[in-house]
Amino acid sequence: MRVQRGSRTVAVALTLAACGGDDVLDPTVLPPPGDAPLIVLSAPVPRSVVEEGAASGTLVFVSAVPGAFARGERALLGLKGSAAASAVTVAGGGFDATALLAKAGDEILVTVVDSAGVTITETATARAPTRPRVVRTSPGPRRSDVPLNIVIAVAFSAPMDSASVAAALQLRRGGAAVSGTVAFGERDFTVAMFVPDAPLTPASEYSIELAGTARDVLGQSMDSGVVTTFTTSRTAVAPVQTVTIGTAASTNLFPGESVELTATACSQYYAPCDEVVLPIAWTSAAPGVATVAPSPGGTVPARAVVTARSSGTALIVASSGAVADTVALFVLSPDPPSLSANEIVFAWNSNLHAIRADGSGLTQLTTGGWQHDQPSVAADGRIVFVESPGGDPYARELRIRELDGAVRSLALPTPQTWWPPRCPAWSPDMRYIAYLEGPPFYDTGIVRVVYADSTTVQAAVTTSSSATCPKWSPDGTRIAFGEILENDIYDGPFWVNGRIVLWTLLENVLGEPRQGQQLPGDWSPAGSAVVGIVNEEREQSFWLERLPLDGTPVQRLWRLDRWIDDGETAAPAWSPDGSLLAFGATPGKVWLIDASNDASRWWGRELTPGFAPTFVPPEVRLTR
Repeated sequence: MRVQRGSRTVAVALTLAACGGDDVLDPTVLPPPGDAPLIVLSAPVPRSVVEEGAASGTLVFVSAVPGAFARGERALLGLKGSAAASAVTVAGGGFDATALLAKAGDEILVTVVDSAGVTITETATARAPTRPRVVRTSPGPRRSDVPLNIVIAVAFSAPMDSASVAAALQLRRGGAAVSGTVAFGERDFTVAMFVPDAPLTPASEYSIELAGTARDVLGQSMDSGVVTTFTTSRTAVAPVQTVTIGTAASTNLFPGESVELTATACSQYYAPCDEVVLPIAWTSAAPGVATVAPSPGGTVPARAVVTARSSGTALIVASSGAVADTVALFVLSPDPPSLSANEIVFAWNSNLHAIRADGSGLTQLTTGGWQHDQPSVAADGRIVFVESPGGDPYARELRIRELDGAVRSLALPTPQTWWPPRCPAWSPDMRYIAYLEGPPFYDTGIVRVVYADSTTVQAAVTTSSSATCPKWSPDGTRIAFGEILENDIYDGPFWVNGRIVLWTLLENVLGEPRQGQQLPGDWSPAGSAVVGIVNEEREQSFWLERLPLDGTPVQRLWRLDRWIDDGETAAPAWSPDGSLLAFGATPGKVWLIDASNDASRWWGRELTPGFAPTFVPPEVRLTR
C-alpha cells in the first residue's frame, strides 16, 4: 500500500440520512450509545510534533462523535475561565478533531448552538495518557447505495503516525484487499483517506478494516481495531458539485519561483463534502505571468505546479467538468521601488535598533535592556517602548528614550502586576501616549491615553477590554484599534470575528464586521485609510487589507502567507512617504513590501532580523 502526504484536508461528518432502505443505520443521525462520551479528547501533543517550527506548549485535539449533538450547527471550543475560543461547524451532530492550546488537567468547554439558538455545554478534562480512537468513518457503518468513485475516510481523535495507519488500514471486498493509496492531511494527520486505484465494484459489500496497531504521533496504539461495512450502488457515480483549491504555501512569488497547488473534488451525495475520484484540469488565465502543469502524486488531492514568469496577476483555475475553483497568484517585481531615506526602528536581541530602508546604517539605540520591544517614535525623535525587567511579561513597563539617549520611566494610572502595558503609540503632537493594558498572554485589553510631558498621569481614557493595539491618525484626532467580538456575530459558518474600530472623544465609527480576525496596523500618511492584517480562518491565510474611510469597499492588497506563520506578527507600519509597508514576520524577521496596489510594482524583501518595526518621522534621523 502506498502512503501519500496530501494537502490539509478537513473532512466533515455526514449530514443526510442513508439511501437504499429502511434497515440501513446511519450513526450520523442517531445518538451515540448512552455510555459513549459525547466529547473526545486526545492526550496533550507537543506543538512541535504537528506544527513545524512551532513554539513550546501542547495541543489537545477535541472532537465530537456523530450524533452527539443531533441539531447542532456550530460550536465554540475553549478552556474553562478563558475568553479565547475556537469555532467549528457541526455536521451530522459532530465535528472532527480541532486543536486547542491546552495541557493535561485543563478543563475544556464545548458550547454547541442549534438552529433555534439553544446552547448545550459539555465539559471534558485533558488527560495523559489517552489512547487514540476512531471518531467516525465515511461511508458510515452499514450505509448502502455508496457511489463507486467515493473516497474512504477515517477520522481519528488525535494526530496519527502515518506509517502505522497505512499498515493498519485496509479496504476489503469478499475478504480480498482492494488496491489503493492512503493519504493524509499535511498538518495534523487526524483524517486518513483511502483512495482506491479503480472504481469500486457495483452492488458489492465492502469492509473498512483498521487494525488496533495504528498509533498516534506519541506512539500510543488504539485500544482495539475497527471494522465497518457498506454496500455500493449498482451504477451510481457521485457527480462533482464543488472543486476546492487548498491553501498554497505562498501566492506571492518572484519570477522563476514555483509553488504546488492541490485541489479536491467533492460530491454532496451524502455529506457537505464527500471526496470523490474524478479528473481535475488545471489552467492559467495569464500564462505569460504564471504557468501551471499537473504534477504526479495521486488523484486525491489533485496536484499541480505553478511557475512564476513575469510580474502581474494570474488566475489559476482547477476544474472538473463545469465545476471550478480559482486562486489568484501574485508575481512580484524583482526591482524594488525607490527606498528614499525612510528609516525604521525595530526590536532585536532585547534592544532597540534603527536601520534605513535600503538596509544601511544599522544603529543600536538602547543597551542593557530586558526585552525592549514595540517602539513608537515621536515627531522629535523620542521613542516610547515596552521593557520587561527580568524578562517577566507581568512586569512590563513603559519607557521613553530621550533625545540624548537617556531612558526614563512613564508612570501609569493602574497597577501593572496583572494588566501590564504594551504597544504604546505617540500622538503626532507628542502630548499623549496611547497604549493597550491587558493580561500578558491575551491579544486584547483596554486602550488608555495618558499625557506624556511628565511622569505624572494627568488623564486616562478607557475603552472596551476587547480592544487591540492602538494607532493615532496623522492629525491626532482619532485612534484606530481592533475590537474582538466573541459569540455575537454569525456570518455564514460560525467564526469568532473582529472589526476595526475608529475611536474619538466624541464618536465611535465602526468598520464593517468581517469574518476572521482583523488587527489594524497603521494609518495612511494622508489619514484617508487604515491598513491591517486579516486572518481568514476558513482559508487559514493572512491578508493585508486597506480600509478606506470614505465608505468605499475594503481593498485586499497582499496575501502574506509567504511571510507569516500562524499569525505571530507585528502589525504593519506605513512609511511617511506612503511607498512602503513594514511588518514583523516569524521567525523574527522584518519585511518591507510595496504599499501600492499596482501589479507592475509588486515587490517585497526581507530587511533585517527583528520584531515590531515602525517608521521614523521624515524630519528625524536615528541611523549613523
